[in-house]
Amino acid sequence: MKTPLFLKTADQLDHWLERFNPLQGATLSTLAGYFQEADEGRFAQVMWMARKLSRRDATIRACLQRINATVQQLDWTIKTVEELPPGVTPQMAEAQTAYLKERYSAVENLTAAYSWLAKADFFGFGHLEKHYDAAGQVFKLEPVPQWHWCKKGFYGEWLYNAKARPWAPEAVEIEKRDFIIHEVEDPWIEIACISGLDRNQLRRDLRGFCARYGIPNTFFIAGPGATEGDMDELNSVAADMAADGTGALPPGADVKVHESASKGEIFEVADKAFQSEIVLAATGGLLTMLTSSGSGTLAGGAHSDTWRDLVSGIAMAVSESFQEQMDKVLLSERFPGQPVLAYFELEFPEAGADMTAIATTVKTLSDAGYKAEAAWVSEETGIPLVGAVTLDNAGKPLTNRFKGGPSSARDRAEAEALVTSAIADALDVMISTVRPLSADISALIALAENDKATAAEFAALAEKVSKLLPELMTPDTVQALAGEMEKALGSAAVLGARKALRK
Repeated sequence: MKTPLFLKTADQLDHWLERFNPLQGATLSTLAGYFQEADEGRFAQVMWMARKLSRRDATIRACLQRINATVQQLDWTIKTVEELPPGVTPQMAEAQTAYLKERYSAVENLTAAYSWLAKADFFGFGHLEKHYDAAGQVFKLEPVPQWHWCKKGFYGEWLYNAKARPWAPEAVEIEKRDFIIHEVEDPWIEIACISGLDRNQLRRDLRGFCARYGIPNTFFIAGPGATEGDMDELNSVAADMAADGTGALPPGADVKVHESASKGEIFEVADKAFQSEIVLAATGGLLTMLTSSGSGTLAGGAHSDTWRDLVSGIAMAVSESFQEQMDKVLLSERFPGQPVLAYFELEFPEAGADMTAIATTVKTLSDAGYKAEAAWVSEETGIPLVGAVTLDNAGKPLTNRFKGGPSSARDRAEAEALVTSAIADALDVMISTVRPLSADISALIALAENDKATAAEFAALAEKVSKLLPELMTPDTVQALAGEMEKALGSAAVLGARKALRK
């Protein structure tokens, strides 16, 4: 097994970063010096500063957290090239696709790995070190913090700076084949650090303002004829009152309070401007990009689309780094001489089916006389469907709630009253209106109590009943009637009747 280059040990860190707080006494001039070091290829101090600010500044942290959370929701997949080169068979492409799926599935921290590279949008670069098992296969992609890297000049090769010292005296070259390196040409680290440091200083100034002007100025006025001794005594009383907020003044003395005209509005304006700069650089949007996008509003939809485009762009760039530095290496070892026919890609998960909308559509089409294919409905909703009971099951006996039928004339009368009341409620009419149906209702019940009766026979009789009062049988009342009959007679018995009534 190959020994990883990056080891998190106290010897390598040398404890120097642990004792260094770049925010202490930092000014914009300090930050400018760090940026100059970065242009020369020394990243230790500027990256340590970025780490501190990302923990100290709420806006920077919110941007990073929001982007990271969305990236972690992405799905990874192995795709096959759309057009195969001449002389290449589909079987070759399938073999490469299957192999890449196997290798990526074996990486134990894949989500954390590509999420780390996505942070290069802020830091400017990200490194993953390939850790190998005993068989020489990659089983882990270890993130290496940015402050451990330097370059030989602006365009130089990457060097590993184990102790993260700013002057990088012990930096060593790396074997690029053992790393996945992702670089971003225009990261938002400089804008974020400048505005974050400004906000940090702004809060310090705000605390000074509140200490100076938060408590109104109070002046004590001595009474007429006050002597120098009286003034000394009044000063002592005034000092105690200013400290405790309560006290008594000598006779004739007075108090005047003067409040500052400014309430510190300028601090809020400045803070808002610094926040907007960070969010605009990070997301390409306004402060509202970090809040919930709303429910169905035009602005909410626009924010959702903008955010999706932002993360999709980051995901595409990260995918290309994996394709170049992981896919090609793996495929060249396993399939030497073959062109690359499969590749790794990050993408948003497919939106789940709106089952309520599908069910409503299927029902509407069914009411209009059309029938949806059960296989299609099952595929779209993910719900396994079984065949529904229809008139095609004409030979199947009915199962009703009476378990063999009413056993007495009293039971039969109660059943007739129950069904009559149910029909009247469903049609929203008086019971007297449906009494002409009593004979046919009795026939329905008699048929329902017959264990040998079929759905087809019941449907035929129900259709006859429906024709007796056609003016009441509107689509809405038929639907309600079917529901009430189902409650009165039992679900199996009414299935055939419902279809007949809907006609």
